[in-house]
Amino acid sequence: ACCALRFHFLSSVCCAWNTVTSRVVSSSRSLYLATISCSRWFSCCRSMFRVFPFFPSFKFLQRPSIETKNMASSQLDDILRLHSEDRTMQAYDLLQQLEEWLQRAERASAHHFDEEAAAAAGAAPQEPPEPERVEADLRDAQARRELRTRLAEDPAVLSLRSTAERVINLRQELGSDEGWTLQKDVDGVRTLYKTEPGSDFICLRLEGVVQAPLFDILALLYEADLHKLWMPSQHRESRLLSNPRPTQACLYLGVSAPWPFDDRDVVLKIEGVDCMAPAMQPRQVVMLMQSVDEYADVDIPPPNKTRAHFQHGGLLLTPRPAEQGGGIFVQCTASVDPKLPVVPACLINWVAKMLAYHFIVQLRRETARMGTEHGRVYRERINEKDFYQWLRQRAVEANFPLETNTEPASDSKKQ
Repeated sequence: ACCALRFHFLSSVCCAWNTVTSRVVSSSRSLYLATISCSRWFSCCRSMFRVFPFFPSFKFLQRPSIETKNMASSQLDDILRLHSEDRTMQAYDLLQQLEEWLQRAERASAHHFDEEAAAAAGAAPQEPPEPERVEADLRDAQARRELRTRLAEDPAVLSLRSTAERVINLRQELGSDEGWTLQKDVDGVRTLYKTEPGSDFICLRLEGVVQAPLFDILALLYEADLHKLWMPSQHRESRLLSNPRPTQACLYLGVSAPWPFDDRDVVLKIEGVDCMAPAMQPRQVVMLMQSVDEYADVDIPPPNKTRAHFQHGGLLLTPRPAEQGGGIFVQCTASVDPKLPVVPACLINWVAKMLAYHFIVQLRRETARMGTEHGRVYRERINEKDFYQWLRQRAVEANFPLETNTEPASDSKKQ
């Protein structure tokens, strides 16, 4: 009887143990599959909301779908529209966010298939996926490829990226003295230079404060046909070849050279970039310059004897607050090959370093005359031309200071 009782007890314990273990295994498998689903959902949710928190429907949080890709393509259209409205840096910031989102979407999709494969490896054989599911996955992949191709090959995207990166590099380059050698500091005008990789000619940098309104400085530079009123006597001709947008121009410059050298000329592509938003510190107006051999819908004039090459250059105009003395902090840089093979490059570099600071001196002299009869023609154009009205409106939107000794009260409080 005791043996029978013991056998019955042990049998009951074994049955109970088998039941518990089978249920635990089944629950663990369900918990594992549920964890994979939640992880996949959370990954997609995080990748979507970190970049585009404004998607209107939670259906986009499941997994990147074809509808999401269409919305991303529409977002790219909006980015290019901003660029066409001369809001280049704002458009570039959104472009970077879109590219980051696309990378996350691609990683999330790859992670999704990896998890499904891992789950299938430990599960019983299942039915093949539905044809609709396979078709949706293929459409998703195709949409991502189309968006990636457009980001890599669309001329408008390439133009936006090139301009914005040049602005970023220029602001970084002129924001520090690292790598530059100080040539001289006279009357508050600093002349610096550095060697250029692969070139015999140096890159020059000038900077100094001009006590004048921003529009006065811009008018001197923007009104090409009036350059003859203030540029050195060697200046022969300035002509605006094209001005398709307020911030874009193609400019022809001719310079007289002393005997026995031929006259020089250059054709410049000029781009203005709005860095006036409070997030763009320091807040500036940026101009990019470089030589071009062709320009859209423009017949480039043939070289007059010899055409120089303006390798790259730029100009930064930064208003200073009243507590720093006001005025506009002018910085410019240029690397030019004058095409004088018979003159040693070291001699050309030396002359450039000695005379370059006269550009800032001349700006100071001419802006001081803006209030006289000499500046009447500039004042008329400032009041009449659409370019200045556009710039004034943009400055008001950004709360950007245009005067020499005033800073917006709201901006100073933020700082």
